[in-house]
Amino acid sequence: MSSPASSASLSPWTPLRNNRIFFYLWIATLVSNIGTWMHDVGAGFLSTELTDSEFVVALMQTATSLPAFFLLLPSGALADIFDRRLYLLTAVMGQTVVAAFLGFLTISGLVEVWSLLLLTLMLGIGTAMVMPAWQSIIPEVVRKEDLPGGIALNTIGMNISRVLGAFIGGLIMAAAGPGAVFVTNAVTFTLIIIVLIRWKRVPPETALPPEPLMPAVKTGLRYARHSPALLHSIYRSIGFYFFASVMWALFPLIARELLNADEFRYAVLFAFISVGAIINAMFLPRMRARFTNDQMITAASMAFATGMIITAYTQIYVVALFTLALCGSAWITVMTCAQTAAQTALPN
Repeated sequence: MSSPASSASLSPWTPLRNNRIFFYLWIATLVSNIGTWMHDVGAGFLSTELTDSEFVVALMQTATSLPAFFLLLPSGALADIFDRRLYLLTAVMGQTVVAAFLGFLTISGLVEVWSLLLLTLMLGIGTAMVMPAWQSIIPEVVRKEDLPGGIALNTIGMNISRVLGAFIGGLIMAAAGPGAVFVTNAVTFTLIIIVLIRWKRVPPETALPPEPLMPAVKTGLRYARHSPALLHSIYRSIGFYFFASVMWALFPLIARELLNADEFRYAVLFAFISVGAIINAMFLPRMRARFTNDQMITAASMAFATGMIITAYTQIYVVALFTLALCGSAWITVMTCAQTAAQTALPN
């Protein structure tokens, strides 16, 4: 059973004040994630214009998420084998090229639903390659006592970027079309590339040489199998995300078919998920001081289920805004608690 967090630091912004490198990386990631959520808004809406198939529209979420299922284990091992800064730099540059190419195809009128899916899949592969490395550098640049706050701030940043990305993406899409959204996404990667180039990383000292890829993956699996705390976190995450991901897969159809949303109203719906997440994230440190991870994940799971059920049946736009905000609030709670439990159960 998890215990409530210490009340030593109840401000969600403490890690940014105490860790300058983390501050710069967090800002750069925020800008990059704004572009990523702009892509999600543009790709989701564009897919409903390119095809009438509900199955193909749902595949957009699969293209984004499926690479993580297959690549997180090997990419996590690669992030330990290679220099994490150079590894991240290579992956982000690759994403920049893919995003720019998708923008070119769309503006030129050459994009089709299958090319949109393929390039979205490639961006998903880049994200899957990057995620473990970003998670693993948090303990390098954040003090141990600030680690839960650093993890929460990463999640806050993702949701702030979703709000800004949705609004900006909706405005750009309404004014210049989805192609301009994809090009802007490519541009947002540049700040994170600059920060990574300028970051003078000092790798943690270790007496052990890097492991080869497959032995490193096996070591990680073996560690997880024999760590009850980590297994507990994995099981809870699977139980929540497997079902909660339905909302992301069907979100474009809910917005277009059920709520008759145009480009901007679609972006506002998308953004309200993160509005709820950001509001909740501001209170997470205080909630973690009073409740255990288990209690918070249980309550958040029930709240998410309630919000999803109401969203699926309502045809009132304003009601959907509030139920999606409730879903976003629950989502960030589960994500932060699960990641904190996993990080504290792992060695560096």
